[in-house]
Amino acid sequence: FRQVEHPAAICTGDVVPGLPIAYTFGLDQRNKVAKFLDLNGLVEPIVKARGIDASAILRQKMDFIVVDTAQEAEIDLTGATRRDIRGLARRYSDRLPPEWHALNQLVQWADGDAKWPRIASDHPAYFYTIRASDTPDATLVNMLLSELSPKDIRQLYICHKEAFYAAYRGWTDTKRAYVVDFLTREYVADKAGAREALFGHDAPLEEPKPVREDMITRVGPWGAVRR
Repeated sequence: FRQVEHPAAICTGDVVPGLPIAYTFGLDQRNKVAKFLDLNGLVEPIVKARGIDASAILRQKMDFIVVDTAQEAEIDLTGATRRDIRGLARRYSDRLPPEWHALNQLVQWADGDAKWPRIASDHPAYFYTIRASDTPDATLVNMLLSELSPKDIRQLYICHKEAFYAAYRGWTDTKRAYVVDFLTREYVADKAGAREALFGHDAPLEEPKPVREDMITRVGPWGAVRR
């Protein structure tokens, strides 16, 4: 990020020494990355963004976290609906990670049913609660946020295809099937509307291939990695 008040480079792998820029951070330096984004006005809280249904966006992120937990528990997600996923959340709430519980508190606040939850930058849910603000770097910021909140598979697919397919290769067959079905049913059916609802001013302009066709091209019809 060069054209900001406080320039820095964010390295997704090992931090590269000697770059011709004042500051260099790795993704594991969450507090420093968060401070950099805030100092430069590159992000905004989802619950304070205008023109979106913040509760719906946060609830969907929570559903994706449930799916991730279900994968670890080897629960079959074949044909799972949104209602099924939220039923699993109630059934296995004690096994859900801190991200889910923090987002749940934030949703309750947004709905007027709870006090404001403090979610600091070192909390695993923090980067799930923000989105890119209206700046020339919005697309790059959304890519960065998708790497910092990888359980949000919809944002990962829209904003960072390379990271999405790298993650896809490590998922179980049941999670792969769920993700493909979800993206086909709820994203591809109205790509422009979904991007506008999620990102508003900075909705990515790319029109990706149909999800099933794109996945088969990259990883094979049964998830086999093409080399």
